[in-house]
Amino acid sequence: MDRRARTVVIPATAEEWPPYMKAIAARLSDATHMESFSLAAYLPRKGYGVNEVLEIFKARADFDERIARYQIEHIAGLRGSGTRYLPPSCDKMRTLGLCVENGAVCPKIRNPVEYYRKGGKEDDWQG
Repeated sequence: MDRRARTVVIPATAEEWPPYMKAIAARLSDATHMESFSLAAYLPRKGYGVNEVLEIFKARADFDERIARYQIEHIAGLRGSGTRYLPPSCDKMRTLGLCVENGAVCPKIRNPVEYYRKGGKEDDWQG
């Protein structure tokens, strides 16, 4: 029996997401592969379960639940090698032109999973 303490992670609300994750979600119906992967890797790290991620991805024009479930479970480390993928680093997102305002709104973070805001103001973020 596993007696280790389990951490419960409450999903971050969309208001707490980094600006470019919000931008990807807003145009998810025609997002690129890299954008979709980034969001799919980000959401489980922020406490979203597979079914919650699937609900978000239903906005994709080419949504197929069976394929999406497999891909999300694989990215979350629940299938395949067990690797839990991180979304691309902020530097990589800037290089790909996917970063909002070239990182000016969250310049001190290296990866979007580090992003959160305390008080709900755009300038009140922590990294």
